[in-house]
Amino acid sequence: MHNKHTALCLLASLCLVSACKRKDTKPVSQEPPSVPVVEVIQEDIPLQMTFVGQTYGSADITIQSRVSGFLTGIHFREGGPVKKGQLLYTVEPSSLSAQSAEANAALVNARTALTQAQANYDRIKPLAEMDAVSQSELDAAVAQLGSARASVRSAEASLRYANIQLGYTRIYSPVDGVIGPTNARIGDFVGLQSEIPVLNTVSQIDSVLVRFYMPYNDYLSILSRGENPPLTDIVLTLPNGMPYPYRGRFDFFGRAVTQSSGSIEVQVSFQNPDSVLRPGQFAKITANMGTLRGALLVPQKSVSELQNLYTVYVVGSDNKLSQKVVEVGPTYGELWVITSGIAPGDRVVLEGFHKVRAGMEITPVMTAVAAFPQNSRTEQRYTERDGMRYSAPPPANARDAASYPSQPARSFRSEDPQAVRTPAPANSHK
Repeated sequence: MHNKHTALCLLASLCLVSACKRKDTKPVSQEPPSVPVVEVIQEDIPLQMTFVGQTYGSADITIQSRVSGFLTGIHFREGGPVKKGQLLYTVEPSSLSAQSAEANAALVNARTALTQAQANYDRIKPLAEMDAVSQSELDAAVAQLGSARASVRSAEASLRYANIQLGYTRIYSPVDGVIGPTNARIGDFVGLQSEIPVLNTVSQIDSVLVRFYMPYNDYLSILSRGENPPLTDIVLTLPNGMPYPYRGRFDFFGRAVTQSSGSIEVQVSFQNPDSVLRPGQFAKITANMGTLRGALLVPQKSVSELQNLYTVYVVGSDNKLSQKVVEVGPTYGELWVITSGIAPGDRVVLEGFHKVRAGMEITPVMTAVAAFPQNSRTEQRYTERDGMRYSAPPPANARDAASYPSQPARSFRSEDPQAVRTPAPANSHK
C-alpha cells in the first residue's frame, strides 16, 4: 500500500514537470538560407564554332610512270624532302633507246631523200623554163620534193616522240615538297597498265589546307550577317591539345551541298614553315563566325540538365525561387549563352541546387562573374548541340589572322596549354 502511494506521487510530479515545460516552450524562427546568386549578363560576344576536318598539302601530286618497264633505280629518301626537278625514279630505257635510234636513222634517210629531191628539182626547173623537158617531168620533180620535205617533218616528229618517251624513263619531282614511301621497288614492272600504276606521292606542305563541312543553316546565317571574310580568328588545335601557332585564312565555300548530310564544304589554309602539319591528319578547327549581339550569359554551373532539359533557379523580388526552363546556345569561356527563358537583370542561383527548391525563400548573396572570359586563361570547354561542337574563343594573345606572319617561331614548347607562340624578332639568330 505504501509503494502504491509512492508511485502515484511520482507520476503526478512527472506530469506537473512536463506541463511546465510545454508551457515554457516557444517556437524558434529560422532565417532563410544564404545562397550565392549571379545577375544575368548581357554582352556582345564572338560567335564561334568548332569543326573537325582533314589536312591536305597545298599540292598533293601522284607520281606515275608514263612508260611501262622494269624499275631500275630509286633516287630519294622515303619520307624526306625533295626539290623540284630532283630525280626520283629510273625505268629501264633499253627498248625506248632502240626506238629513238630507229627514229633517228629514219630521219637521216628522209633528209638524204630530201637532198636528192631538191637536187633533181634544181636541175629540171631551168630545163623546163627552156622547154628542154616536158611539163610532166617538172611536176614529178615538184611532187618528189614536196614528199621528201613531208617525210623529213614526219621523221623529225617521230624522233621527238621517241626522245620524249625515252625521257619518261627518268621521273623527276614536279614541286618542292615531301615524298612518301615508295609503292614499287627495284625490279618491279611499273607503268599505267601495270599492277603498280602509282609509284608515290609528293606533297607541297609549305602551306596546308584543311577541309571540313559546315551545316547549311550556319552557312545561311553567315551570309545573312554579311561577314567578310565569312570566317575569322581561325585556330587549329594540335592533337596534343596545344593551339597551332599560326592563324588560318578562309579560302572558299564548296561548290555544292552534300545530299547525305545537308552540309557544305569549307576550305581554310595555314602557313606551315616548320612542316609540323602533314597531309591526312585530322584537325580540330575553331573559327569566329561573327558577333552575337546582346547575348544573355550565365555561368555554366548555374544551369542544370536532366534528359536534355535545361533549367535555372531564378530569384524573384520577394527572394523566393522559381525554376525556369531555358534554351541554351554556345558556351563562352565559363559562361553559357541562354537564348530564351530568362531576361536581362534576372538573378539566378549560382550553385547548390541540392539545397534549394521552387517556392523556397532564400537570402541571396550576390556574386560577381567575369563578363569577358577570354581575358583570363580559362580552360577551353566544348558542348554538343544540334550535332555540332561549340567552343569558347581562343586566348586574346593569339596571333592576328589578318595576314600570315613573316617570321616563323622557333619552339612549340609552352607551360601554358592555351598559350599561342609569338614570332621571333626579325633580328633573332637563335
